[in-house]
Amino acid sequence: MENAEIADRLDAFASLLELGDANPYTVRAYRRAAETVRGALLPVAKLVRAGRVRELRGIGPGIEARLRELVETGAIAELAELERELAPDLVGLGRYLGLGAKRSLQLARALGVRTADELREAAASGRLRTAPGIGPRTEARLLEALAREGEPRPPRGLLLHRAGELVGGVAAALDGEVAGDVRRWRDSCERLAVVCAAPDPQPALDRFAGLPQIVALVEQDARRRPAKSRRCCSRNPALSSRRSTSSSPRLRSSSRSDTGERDARSSATRAGTDLGSSAVS
Repeated sequence: MENAEIADRLDAFASLLELGDANPYTVRAYRRAAETVRGALLPVAKLVRAGRVRELRGIGPGIEARLRELVETGAIAELAELERELAPDLVGLGRYLGLGAKRSLQLARALGVRTADELREAAASGRLRTAPGIGPRTEARLLEALAREGEPRPPRGLLLHRAGELVGGVAAALDGEVAGDVRRWRDSCERLAVVCAAPDPQPALDRFAGLPQIVALVEQDARRRPAKSRRCCSRNPALSSRRSTSSSPRLRSSSRSDTGERDARSSATRAGTDLGSSAVS
């Protein structure tokens, strides 16, 4: 099990604990542990099996027990139970509609629904107004938001520390240098870039495409490969290709929210790739 996967499960556990009104200190502890695991240089699963995971900052006996359960069984039983009870898809839809997590769950209980699809059906059948606290104006606002649900949403950048982790991992794997918005220390990073020197760009491009951070390529040519990253991408990205416009090899890996094309700049002994990203709320 990869560090990123372990960290994602700890993040999910923290979010669901928060929805269930758990102790806020416990929630923060799991979030800090997720950040520690995500930034660990060694495979955390090996540390867990060796009984050394508490050497990492912020990992106490309780979190160690959860990590051991996750590594040995592939799941956290309490997390699975919380997912069944709290229906993250329902909470996610509520947030899209402008409702807090607790308000979403209160609305779901009042309507007798447990999933996002059931909430959509209840709204379509005019049952929203039967829930306490939902008047005509609120109902109209929620219905209008539901009608816009399928429309594309404007992309959002990654916070600098998360973008740095993502780009730093790609740069280390390719023996490259961090560039783009991370290098500029922007608080919100939309264009993530890695630049690598490569006499022959193809091996570096192939390594880039095979990295665990990359979900899929969205464009490729002889010098660069834009792609969607695992940390910040939307699902089912399209794959397309185009011809190189320069004979000079150049490797440039960048992540941008619009995954649009950029004019390639020629540079001796370099070839480039683009990482298109759209952050998931």
